Amino acid sequence: MQGNGHKPVILVVDDEEGIRDIFKESLEEVGYLCKVVANGHDALDLMAREPVDLALVDMIMPGMSGMDLFRQMQVKHPDVGVVFVTALGELQMAVDTMRSGAYDYVTKPVHFDQLMRCVQAALEHRKARNEDRHRKDRLEKELDLKAGEVDKRAREITALNQMFQSYLHRDIDMSDMARRVAQVAERTSEELRKLADEAKRIAGEAAAKSN
Repeated sequence: MQGNGHKPVILVVDDEEGIRDIFKESLEEVGYLCKVVANGHDALDLMAREPVDLALVDMIMPGMSGMDLFRQMQVKHPDVGVVFVTALGELQMAVDTMRSGAYDYVTKPVHFDQLMRCVQAALEHRKARNEDRHRKDRLEKELDLKAGEVDKRAREITALNQMFQSYLHRDIDMSDMARRVAQVAERTSEELRKLADEAKRIAGEAAAKSN
């Protein structure tokens, strides 16, 4: 189960009513929220309307197969984890889907303990994957922000240099002007150094998380 008061939502996609009923009863008995549909089209319609954490998908169904549904989910609902329910003769297909991004598969007849272990592991995997993606998005935004600050400082230094050059040919107190320019340049340089250090920290954290 997941924290923060969120009950994971499991979607069962199977053309056999008996299997849908058994899965729904078993999953809700241990505290999950369970939705059931009889085919891939209904599954896509439901996911377009409601949040789903994990889909238990029958491999062989009339009309849209489990594999066809999985391919569409990868495009339309990549955040939803997928576990296939398959017969022994369909194992190679299930293995192929795992290579394509599905989390796991369970074989029929499905045992309750096996199903619960697989569901829990798939949900934990999905949570970790989403956290990594959100962390990456946050780091990218931080880097963009720092890059914008560096660009701003660079423009300020350019403007400062242009101003300084324009005063070189004027009859003014250059010592005072030079001192003021030096103070601004020193402060800007220190800010740029801090920005560079922060950018290195963010890049290092991103690299560490990607390994």
